[in-house]
Amino acid sequence: MTRYEALAFNQMRIQKSASKVNCDDATHRSNSIGKLGEHYAIRNEALARAALLVKATNELKMLTNEIREFLTLRDFNFISTSISKAEEDFKKQLKQYESDYSALRMSRHIFLFGEAEQFDQSASCHREIASLYAKIGNQFMERRHLLKAAKLYYSAQILIQRTNSACVSEFGKLMEECYLEVIHGLLRPETSSNFFAIIGLTHFELATRMQSLKEHFKTFIYLKKANRFVQGNLPIQLQILEKLCDLVQTIGNAYCGEVLSEVDSVWMSLPKGEGMRERMLSLEARVILLHLKRRKTESCSTLPPNVPVKRHFLSTYEGNWRDSGRSSVTTRREFQSFSQFIFAVQHDNYLEASQIFGIELSHLSDSKGVEIYTELIDLLNFTRTENSEIDAILASSELSELQKRDRVFDLLNNCTKFSNTPCPGSL
Repeated sequence: MTRYEALAFNQMRIQKSASKVNCDDATHRSNSIGKLGEHYAIRNEALARAALLVKATNELKMLTNEIREFLTLRDFNFISTSISKAEEDFKKQLKQYESDYSALRMSRHIFLFGEAEQFDQSASCHREIASLYAKIGNQFMERRHLLKAAKLYYSAQILIQRTNSACVSEFGKLMEECYLEVIHGLLRPETSSNFFAIIGLTHFELATRMQSLKEHFKTFIYLKKANRFVQGNLPIQLQILEKLCDLVQTIGNAYCGEVLSEVDSVWMSLPKGEGMRERMLSLEARVILLHLKRRKTESCSTLPPNVPVKRHFLSTYEGNWRDSGRSSVTTRREFQSFSQFIFAVQHDNYLEASQIFGIELSHLSDSKGVEIYTELIDLLNFTRTENSEIDAILASSELSELQKRDRVFDLLNNCTKFSNTPCPGSL
C-alpha cells in the first residue's frame, strides 16, 4: 500500500468515526433514558426554573415598590393625623388653661377686693375711734388712729390697683382725707411751733403715698407744703429735694418748670455748712443736669415752654467760685468742672461735655444723675451739626479716601476744642 493510499484510508476512518459520533449523539439526544438526555433535561429544567426565578424577582421588586409607596403614604397619613390630633389636643388644653386662668384671675380679684373691703372696714373702725378720742380731747390718740386708718386705706388702694380693673376706687381720697384731718388737727390755733416738724413729716408721708399711687401733681403740692414746715431740718429737706428731682424725671414736660423752680427754692434754702456734703454734692449735680436737660429738651421741641425756669441757678456757675458759698457746696476744682461742663452743653459741644463728665463729674453723681446725663448726651448728639458735615465730606466725589480721612479727623479735633470765648468758671 502506498503512502497516498494510507492517507486516504486514514481519512476515511476519521470520517466514519465522526459520522458515528454524530449518529450516537443524535441517538442519545432522542433517547430520554441515556445520561446525556438526563443532562439536557436537567439543564432545560434549570433554565426554566431560572426564568421563573427572574420573573418572580421582578414581580417581588414591583411588589416591594408598591409596599414602599403604601407605607410612605400610610406614614404621611399617620403623621398628618397625629399633627391634627396634637393641634386639637393643644387647642383643648389651651381653652382649658384659659378658662382656668380666668377662673383663677376672678378668684384672685374676689380675694383682693375682699381683702380691700376688710381694710376699708378696719379703717372705718379706726376713724370712729379717732372721732371718739377727739370728743374727749385726746389729740395724740386721735392722730394715731387717723394715721392707722390712712395706712389701711392706702393698702386697700394698692390692692385695687393690683387687680388692673377699670373700677374707680375712693380709697385714695379717703386716705388723703385722713392725713388732712391729722394736719388740720395740728394746725389749730393753740398748736405750738414744736409741731411744725410733725406737720412737715405728715405732708412728706402723704406726698410719698401719692407718688406711689402716681398722683404726680398732688405729690408736688404736698412736697412743697412739707418743705415750708421743715425749714432748717437738713435730712428731711434733702429727702424732699430727692423726691422733687424724681418727680421732674417722671412728669416730663408737664409743669416741669414749676417743679424745677421749687427745686431751686429748696436747694437755696438748704444750710450748706452742716455736713452731708457728699449727698448734697450728688444732688447739686443732679439739679444741674435737670436744668440742662430741660433747656435742651425745649430747644429740640417745637412747642413753647410752659413755665419759664429761673436762670439764677445755672448763672451761679458763670461767676466766681468765691461768690457761690450760699448756692453751692463745691470746691474750687469741682466748681470749675461744673462751669466747664455747663459751658460745653450750652454750646452743644458733645465731645467736650462727655470728656468732662467722664473724668471730673462721674464720681460726683449717683445712678439717677448718670441716667439724666445719658439722656442729656443723647439730646446733644441729636442737636449737634457735626454729623451733617461729616456726611458731606464722606459724600464728596472730589476728595480721595485719604483726604476724606484727614478732613474728618481735623473736624473731630476742632470739635474737642472750645471757642475763643473763655469759660466763666475758669476766671
